[in-house]
Amino acid sequence: MESPAHGKTIPYLPLLELLRNRFGITENDGPREARREIAGELADAVSDSPVQLFGRVLLSRSLEWQARLAEALRIHGQAVEIGGGEIRAEHAEFDVLLVVGVLRANVLGMLGRHREAMEFSERLLALLRRGGRSMDLSGLAADYVTRPCWVLGDAERARRFSSEALREVQCFGADRNVVFALLACGIASCLSLRWEEADGFLERARERIAVAGAGREWTMLIDGFQVLCWAGMGDAERSLDLARRGVEKMRADAVNCALI
Repeated sequence: MESPAHGKTIPYLPLLELLRNRFGITENDGPREARREIAGELADAVSDSPVQLFGRVLLSRSLEWQARLAEALRIHGQAVEIGGGEIRAEHAEFDVLLVVGVLRANVLGMLGRHREAMEFSERLLALLRRGGRSMDLSGLAADYVTRPCWVLGDAERARRFSSEALREVQCFGADRNVVFALLACGIASCLSLRWEEADGFLERARERIAVAGAGREWTMLIDGFQVLCWAGMGDAERSLDLARRGVEKMRADAVNCALI
């Protein structure tokens, strides 16, 4: 690898070797192991709480990806302690602490502690309303905060959480997050058997994808829930047609993957 800023005579290899030695990364470590080593070093940074917090976010995500969920929860706890023992809207590193909180809600759900995750999510949403943020957390809020409601079938909270997430994302305007928040609202409305309402959210998600080109990865989920909506609205023919097209697309995708 070479540095384009200084021509082709200065290689990056010495710098890479320096970074490997600094963070204890061996030649046998893959990308995931390297991220874990770097995150661990950052998490241990002395007397620099912003760096410590950021390091713990990286480290907890690395542990989560390895399904080391109890360890990830422990790292979340450490981050909160660094932040003063609780997540507060007035904290200087509120954005990072809020990300830690949302990740914690997700891990609690993965551990099957869905009710605890949902109650924790309610506190996070209250903080989202109160705190001024400099980053878009709406995608995380729409995803991790509403998921326990879907698992528990709590339609009322699902609608409330997803509506708040949608309001949040519309303040920031990130197209991909708008699509997902609209999808989350549609799913919540499906849980409430509000088929027309759900169909409206899902149609808005489709329109956003068509205009912005972002959020296409959610198309299959949108199709699946719109199949339910149309069936619930009594439009069986259109529902079955969309379901058949979805199956055909999945088969075509499977063939394409096999040919790669």
